[in-house]
Amino acid sequence: MSGITTFNSALLNENQREFTQFGVLRCKNPHRIRRPIVYFTRYNNLHFIPDRSATCCSTASPRTSADNLHQRHSGDASYLINARTRLRAGFTVSAERPGRQYLAGRSLRSSLRRSDNNPTPQSITDDVAKLAWLAGVYVQDEWKITSQLTMNAGLRFDQMWSLPMPIS
Repeated sequence: MSGITTFNSALLNENQREFTQFGVLRCKNPHRIRRPIVYFTRYNNLHFIPDRSATCCSTASPRTSADNLHQRHSGDASYLINARTRLRAGFTVSAERPGRQYLAGRSLRSSLRRSDNNPTPQSITDDVAKLAWLAGVYVQDEWKITSQLTMNAGLRFDQMWSLPMPIS
């Protein structure tokens, strides 16, 4: 392509910037029945800038920007039955979705046909996104056998699923 047959990859000047913000809010009370509720959110932005001098002879992606938002709610409750036994139960629900995406999933590649002596770049577009969910519940019993030994027994159920959504 363009007469270039070799390229020194040590000379590449590609850059990627990631920007992440997150926050956690936790509320609890110090009584015999504890019911802390937690909210978590994370926002991530990725921006990739390829080396323009190398795009003519590699499979480098064009400029790409993508956002991602993750939110989670969880709650736990515990009840102190006696000095050695505590019953616990809880839940968690989280969702993660892509946000704005600019040229995300588009890349250039050379034609793979063997009979083609002059491969030309082709655009590949991936326009499928998913809204991913995770939910779980648990219950456990905690026994303090000694001051330094604790035994836990319980059950937990988690479920994951996703829904297709358009990329905005």
